[in-house]
Amino acid sequence: HGGSAAHAQNPQVRPTFEPRAPFLAARLPERPRAKIDVATPTDAASPERAERINRVCARCHQVLFSRYPYTWEGGRRDAGGGSAGGSHITSGEARDFLLGGCSAAMTCTTCHDPHGNDSREKLAMLATPAGNGTCTSCHAKLASDVALRAHAHHDPRASGGACIACHMPKKNMGLGYTLTRYHRIGSPNDTARVEHDRPLECALCHADKSIASLVGSMEAWWGKRYDRTALRALYDDLDADALAASLDHGKPHEVVTAVMALAEQRRTSAASRIVPALTHRYPLVRYFAREALSTLMTRPFPASIDLDGDGSDDDQRAVLRGAAAFIAAPPKAK
Repeated sequence: HGGSAAHAQNPQVRPTFEPRAPFLAARLPERPRAKIDVATPTDAASPERAERINRVCARCHQVLFSRYPYTWEGGRRDAGGGSAGGSHITSGEARDFLLGGCSAAMTCTTCHDPHGNDSREKLAMLATPAGNGTCTSCHAKLASDVALRAHAHHDPRASGGACIACHMPKKNMGLGYTLTRYHRIGSPNDTARVEHDRPLECALCHADKSIASLVGSMEAWWGKRYDRTALRALYDDLDADALAASLDHGKPHEVVTAVMALAEQRRTSAASRIVPALTHRYPLVRYFAREALSTLMTRPFPASIDLDGDGSDDDQRAVLRGAAAFIAAPPKAK
């Protein structure tokens, strides 16, 4: 329990999670405070209670695989020089949370049970407007429907009115071949995300929109301006759909996000675009593509199609032929 033995012996004794020893003092470097609507301490060298708790969680939940160099925000794990992009995969949530703007005031335990499995009902509620109180307890100015509509440009009572729909998008690879939420709390209009990541986070819900359309809306709504040269380097054609373009040009983790977002939005017309990912050089991408196609076709992907072959041209052609036949086959009568 990292110095919280008293709490382990008696749960009524609340732990501080602050390391203590005659030879030790806990200090943090200067860093920006979260921009919230409540007063925050001004001593930047002293860890706040939330930061102490979150670093306890981050001692384990900090996965960022060393053999895969890429991170979100266009970073590279092997670049050095403080390139602190977010993890693309599950089990790095606490590390990612520390990179965001809310970790100085909010704790991991605000949403998660530190002693057992999370309530599925609670987590599902957090992803709806009913869960916005978790955020508006600090961001009080956004608590009303009028303020939320002006801020989010979505119906405050619909799915687009949930704070975490935009600020914690589902874009990370989960262990069960599903997308999990990205815990670096930020915004889909953050310049680093728009100009360095694929796909645009708004496309995770709006697959029918082109890159130019989504970026134009963001600029109009939030007074931003994005570098078109940087965007063309990512997508080539700004009139293309962001998800489809990410399949063609994305890094492996970006391809996974695109195929799963297409599946979650039930974009059956995109099934043929997903098929090439079944032969991706990263085997993990293939398995997510398989799951996406099963979801789109509402039936299991054929076990006879071997995604773990030898990688030869003949092997890849066999996979692509089998997948094409799977997509073309009519659904079985119930």
